[in-house]
Amino acid sequence: MRTTKKPAICPGCAGEITVCFLELKAVKSTQLAYPTRAHFAPPKPPKSAAELAAPAHRLDELKLINGAIKNDNNTLNAIINMAFKHLDIDKLSPFRALHIRGEAESIRPIPLITSKLIHAVKERMLEDNSPYRLIALIQLNTGMRISEPTLARLDDCVLDHPVPHIWVRKNSLTDRKTQASIRAIPLCGVSLDAAKKLYQHAKQVGSEWLVPQYARDNGNTTCSATMNKCLKDLGFRSHMFRHAFVDRIKVLIHQPN
Repeated sequence: MRTTKKPAICPGCAGEITVCFLELKAVKSTQLAYPTRAHFAPPKPPKSAAELAAPAHRLDELKLINGAIKNDNNTLNAIINMAFKHLDIDKLSPFRALHIRGEAESIRPIPLITSKLIHAVKERMLEDNSPYRLIALIQLNTGMRISEPTLARLDDCVLDHPVPHIWVRKNSLTDRKTQASIRAIPLCGVSLDAAKKLYQHAKQVGSEWLVPQYARDNGNTTCSATMNKCLKDLGFRSHMFRHAFVDRIKVLIHQPN
């Protein structure tokens, strides 16, 4: 009588995880693929300190941006923490305090945003009615992230209201991470004028999106790049609208009566 062998258990998973997901080579449909001893063999220890340092040298050669490394590390931490929670393991990710070499040096400080600079940016954006310029004018008096007006639906822009406003909420192109991020933002001044022009154009072309030119995946990235190119000589970037608006609010809050 033919007997079957007990399945091998991965040494690294024994006692905690009973299933190993293996990447097997493609085989003919008439053949069966079985994990080999190599799948369960523990990794060989490094032979020298140089071998240990080799991966670090290879990472240096890639010249990765520290921001990209930090984002990937945050994703890794989130995955590990979720796995620990699911497996009821009372631990935190061992990579949570990972030091990224040169991180402090790569941080680009926000330059001083003066009233003169804001007025220069405003005048530049008023030169014509290009969609990215109108989006910038909406950002000017709202402090919105560039993705929020760029990826908004047409019905998110409410103009027939005592207080005209634009909604920031979930749709097929963008998500909202928290309930507090779903909000209605008042429109006034040049921001209201810009929203009216975008709304009218979207109506004319029969689009369900406020800015059909950028209503696609990563459309906000394209808009930001175009805007940054236009404002490069002024030393201004699209994300600075948000910082400038926060500064203006702070001044109003602390202004004496």
